[in-house]
Amino acid sequence: MCADTFRTPQLLFASGIRPPALGRYLNEHAFLTGRVLLDLERFGLTRADLPPVRGGEFATDSLWLPQNGAEQPFHGQIMNTTYVDDGGAALAHSVGLSLYTPVESRAENRVVFRDDDLDLTGMPRFSIEFSYSDADLALVEAARVEMARVAAAFGAFDPDTESALLLPGSSLHQTGTVRLGPVDDGTSVCDPDGRVWDFDNLFVAGNGVIPTAVVANTTLTGAVTAVRAARAARRVVAGAAAAPLV
Repeated sequence: MCADTFRTPQLLFASGIRPPALGRYLNEHAFLTGRVLLDLERFGLTRADLPPVRGGEFATDSLWLPQNGAEQPFHGQIMNTTYVDDGGAALAHSVGLSLYTPVESRAENRVVFRDDDLDLTGMPRFSIEFSYSDADLALVEAARVEMARVAAAFGAFDPDTESALLLPGSSLHQTGTVRLGPVDDGTSVCDPDGRVWDFDNLFVAGNGVIPTAVVANTTLTGAVTAVRAARAARRVVAGAAAAPLV
């Protein structure tokens, strides 16, 4: 089973498969974004020096600074954009800054399903309970300071008006709601291969299986869970085929 971080636990819940951790430990990195206009004079440039945009081009590039634990607690992105007029002439150059900060995995952050209320597809309707811990908020504030420092290297920057902490859900990088774990201790839904506890033939995969905070796009990490689950399911099928008939 591989729907998404919300529909996979929804399907399990609707099927009566409801381990204690189902829907819990919902995780998503915080998303701080800002933008600063490049001070051309500071860099000895004029608008004529900005690279022209050719027809059909999208005048944006992106640079990444991967998160690396305590030494580099943020995942950073710099997205450069040249603004042009209707004729394609450069008007200004902006530097877009994004800092993603990790969020603690807590059981309180969860998807809540209802037996007595169905959505348009006939599935249990759900709501989301999500908040930041004090540690999460402290890291966000550290990211604000870092963003202001980086932005000031490019031009005049007002963090109160030119940056924002986006609402939870904005990144689309949600994880954890059918998280894997090494043992069935109530804090996970499946084992490291994605096999749901107490089942031999039910596997889950996707971003919801990821048990730890991810501070970037989760697609490749989620794909790894699908590969592991597929290999494990194949072993189960092969074992069943080799078992003698009784």
